[in-house]
Amino acid sequence: MKTIFKQLRFYFGTLIFLISTGLSPSVFGQAYSFAVDKIGSGKPVIFIPGLITSGEVWQPIAQEIANNYECHVLTLPGYAGQAPLSEGPYLERFRQEILQYLEQNQLEEVQFVGHSIGGFLSLMIALEDHSAIEQLVIVDALPFFAQTFNQDPQLGFDEVAARQYMDSFSKFDEVQVRQYRKQVAQSMTKQEKYWDKMVDWAMLSDAQTEAFSTYEMLGNDLRERLSEIKVPITVFAAFDENPDFPTFTKEAVEEMYTSQYMHAPNLELIIAEGSRHFIMLDQEEWFLEQLSSVLK
Repeated sequence: MKTIFKQLRFYFGTLIFLISTGLSPSVFGQAYSFAVDKIGSGKPVIFIPGLITSGEVWQPIAQEIANNYECHVLTLPGYAGQAPLSEGPYLERFRQEILQYLEQNQLEEVQFVGHSIGGFLSLMIALEDHSAIEQLVIVDALPFFAQTFNQDPQLGFDEVAARQYMDSFSKFDEVQVRQYRKQVAQSMTKQEKYWDKMVDWAMLSDAQTEAFSTYEMLGNDLRERLSEIKVPITVFAAFDENPDFPTFTKEAVEEMYTSQYMHAPNLELIIAEGSRHFIMLDQEEWFLEQLSSVLK
């Protein structure tokens, strides 16, 4: 009888979640607003891409480890052609839905690998202290990014700034926007073969989701709350020497990340030299070797 009541509580809890988030249940399970490409077998690893990036960015790495791990490669709603949520708050709804995904699929000993805003989202998820989460791998993401360029950043979601960011694109035609996106892609990775693909992902992304999720992250300071995360955190920080910025040194990067993650009780910091923001693209073989060691 107790088992039946547990099943009923889980069933109705799932329905309540679906109603509150505007999602629709499917016949054989739950429909999620994010896309999932699942490959391999073994302990689960959930890959979360960064802002307006497709889960495709993680596929080369996932394919390499699929013999040992069950890889769940996500594309978040509103990113890279995935249908957006009807309303925010976006990061919080992403977090809730991914936690529901763990429950619905009865995943255990889960390891999260998140890049950029996907890394920030992984930290948010781990604050739940869910028993299924085993460790986090954070790729070039900080718990309070706004503090790196503003010594007195505004806390909380700045909707005015988010809408101004959205409106800024309306001043340009598609060719000009693509040119801007291409410049951004070139600053993010040295791998030329990915530039056009990253532009396509950006052009297919929902403008409001991009703007709102960005400013939700910028207004959210997780630094002190990292003390609540009990699982190990491995952080990969990108460093690429640039003669135009002589003060941007490996030591400066290490100091910045150490300071931001100082409240994390179980942290390993790895500096990825010769890498721009997309470490897994710029140093694919090295990153794969490092990640394989961490996941073990």
